[in-house]
Amino acid sequence: MDVFIVKKGKLLGMIAMVALLLTGCVDNMPDMTKEQSELVAEYAAGLLLKYSPNYEYGLADDEALVEEETLIEESSIEESSNEETSTEEAAEKESSKEEESSVTTEIDIHVGADKTEPDVKYIPINSTETVVLQENPYEVELADVIEATDLGIRYTYYEICNEYPNGSSNSGFTVQPQKGKKLLVIHFKLENKSNEALACDLFDSGIRMKVNLNEQGFEKTMSTLLMNDITTYIEDVKAGESTDVVTVMEVDAATEEEITSLNLLMECGANRSALQLK
Repeated sequence: MDVFIVKKGKLLGMIAMVALLLTGCVDNMPDMTKEQSELVAEYAAGLLLKYSPNYEYGLADDEALVEEETLIEESSIEESSNEETSTEEAAEKESSKEEESSVTTEIDIHVGADKTEPDVKYIPINSTETVVLQENPYEVELADVIEATDLGIRYTYYEICNEYPNGSSNSGFTVQPQKGKKLLVIHFKLENKSNEALACDLFDSGIRMKVNLNEQGFEKTMSTLLMNDITTYIEDVKAGESTDVVTVMEVDAATEEEITSLNLLMECGANRSALQLK
């Protein structure tokens, strides 16, 4: 409190002196030019601001100015970097979209260097995958799909019928299609290649059979209670013997002539094999 009173007294005294100087109340005060009057006024204003409690006297030092300029420059560089990064990310996204849009699911034909070799056809399974279509179905070992060493599975023929097996069969179970449809039955030869009886269990192997009829896309075949259904077959096969197994599917085609193309796909896990039956 004492310090504030002292400062207040000095301030009032200086104000009084300046007032006397500017008003010309002192008789022996010399005349001043305009420039001298402006200097005195500037000096008086500086004194008033110096002792004002609400004013921080002094000039900004060089270090503070340099620091402020540095912050402004760094902010400008960071904004420029962010703009460049955003531009690069937008370009990468646009490039990724163009690559995705270029994916095709059409059938491709690959011709070997040797013209005597047959073309290899790749047929689409779905929107993202294709598989090699093998044109010699009778020679393809389908047991490789389930990685069976002592078992042989080969395609033999297909047929269109009204029911399977026919009425004269003693199998105990018959598959019949819905009204207006037929059954497409695809037959395979299952063979025991070992020198001893083989307990064959295809039910636990996870086989999936799909058919592509007249280029309409692959559809899963029926799950049946047939004793010789290839997807559920469980029987002992004697050494060197074979048996007939099938997969069945409902179709609209009523005659052989109405089937223009027929492809079969056998899957088990990641393994696949596709056959061109017609």
